[in-house]
Amino acid sequence: MPITTITFGGITLNVSELVPVKVPGTIKQIVGRQLIQHNLPGRAVQDWSITISGEFFEGTRDTLRTDLENLDDLNVYAYVDGIHDGQYILVPGTLQFTDSGVEPNRYLYTLQIIQYNQT
Repeated sequence: MPITTITFGGITLNVSELVPVKVPGTIKQIVGRQLIQHNLPGRAVQDWSITISGEFFEGTRDTLRTDLENLDDLNVYAYVDGIHDGQYILVPGTLQFTDSGVEPNRYLYTLQIIQYNQT
């Protein structure tokens, strides 16, 4: 069962595990389909990097999966969990679905987002 729900990019997700980690703040640059992160010496800012795991259930699972896949476009989206709220980018290559076929009524997913803090 999901522990909680969060909202990312206007989509409400069922979350079974959420792992936030403070990482050195970077300036983000989008080049083609790549997210380039530049470390600047002396920059005293930290960003949140959050790994999220959860599941979609029967009924809305196909629509939610498509909606989440559409957020994998290097745009900045609002993230709300009540603690780490802010603007985040879905890190390219981290959105994964476990489609084992064992439980066709749900999709398990994992993704990583990183805080978009350009100041």
